[in-house]
Amino acid sequence: MGENFQKISQLVKSSELSSQDQKLFLDILSKATEVDLMPLLELFKEDPSSISKIFQNYQAKRFVLLSKDQNLWEKIIVEEKKELKG
Repeated sequence: MGENFQKISQLVKSSELSSQDQKLFLDILSKATEVDLMPLLELFKEDPSSISKIFQNYQAKRFVLLSKDQNLWEKIIVEEKKELKG
């Protein structure tokens, strides 16, 4: 594993996510390139609470994709846009 992944791993392991959620999140992030992880690492360092927010967003999207609920998908996207505008 690369340096960015190792740093992210330390941050995730010190987050409020359960150990099971930490493992799942790190498994997902392990598939990303070191370059792709750079902005995520910066975000997690600046705002550790974003770790939980991003993981919860992933879980919500995963659920919606499995349920194929278009209305719920659109609701998640609207919430993301609000969060980004901050």
